[in-house]
Amino acid sequence: MSLVIPALALLALLLWPLVDSTLGPKLARRLGWSSWPVPGRNVLTRTLFIAVLGFLAFLTGWSLAGPGLCLPWPINGPICGG
Repeated sequence: MSLVIPALALLALLLWPLVDSTLGPKLARRLGWSSWPVPGRNVLTRTLFIAVLGFLAFLTGWSLAGPGLCLPWPINGPICGG
């Protein structure tokens, strides 16, 4: 299980341009845009891509911080890294 999440994250990052080019024009039509901006100039996908990278960096730092760093969680108590 510990290898599945990084493998899925890597696969998602590698397939991101393909998803952007196939689903992008459909999303542009739904938003009423005349065309879908090319990758690199698209505000939506660039923001989402950077947010995903930031989330992965947060999770990496949290796991490296060890079991002493715990985040509060309302359902079943604190969740600790490491």
